[in-house]
Amino acid sequence: NSMDRLSQLLRMLETSGEEERSLVDDLTAEERAQMGTLDVWSFKDDVAHYAFWRQRLAENLAAIAEGRPPEWKEWYLEIEERNRMIFDKYQSQSLEEILALSATAMEDLKEAVRGVEHELESIGFNPPPSQEEPLWVRVGGTGYIHPMLHLILYANKRGDTARHRHLNLTLAEQCLALDDSPHWKGTTIYNLACYHSQAGETEKAIELLRTSLELRPSQMDWSRKDPDLDPIRSEPAYQQIYTDLEAES
Repeated sequence: NSMDRLSQLLRMLETSGEEERSLVDDLTAEERAQMGTLDVWSFKDDVAHYAFWRQRLAENLAAIAEGRPPEWKEWYLEIEERNRMIFDKYQSQSLEEILALSATAMEDLKEAVRGVEHELESIGFNPPPSQEEPLWVRVGGTGYIHPMLHLILYANKRGDTARHRHLNLTLAEQCLALDDSPHWKGTTIYNLACYHSQAGETEKAIELLRTSLELRPSQMDWSRKDPDLDPIRSEPAYQQIYTDLEAES
């Protein structure tokens, strides 16, 4: 029900905030002072990027709660244009200023999510091409999954294997607790299979890949060329997945 969905979304937001603070505490002086470029972001740039989108989401949810149409104008820009716009907007600010921005965006978003509790299952609020998805998918995606993916990428970039693993497993666990539809579960488990493939955990990766494709067969074409699965592609058990699923269809 909507109350359970709301509670889990708020838990997810809290978790991503805790993970951000944990990573900040672990940064070296050099990482804290690093100035990124448009092509190679610093940690500060990552946080500014997802904080911007959280703040925009909070504003749109507030509009929905007040009966006004949400404005998704930035969502329509090409991805390179969006990234450049946000990078330029915040590049001159310090890490401390960006972390304050992130904290404000988080609090605003939590308040806004509470305000649309009864609209979370509604369809038609999201920008194309996801207008057929319920509102909670946008909240979970922009508010939680997107920031967590940035933390995952940064942990990987700095060679923090333990944190990288923890973040990947936490992301999957919390997403699976949010919804049990085959499409959502299939996507979540597929992403986890990609993590285990990249981590060299072949047996686990193949097991999860099979489950994900059984749940969401539309991922099959992409999975055949997804570079994240290259480490397991030559395994007979990997090839058997497609033989079995094609026979069943």
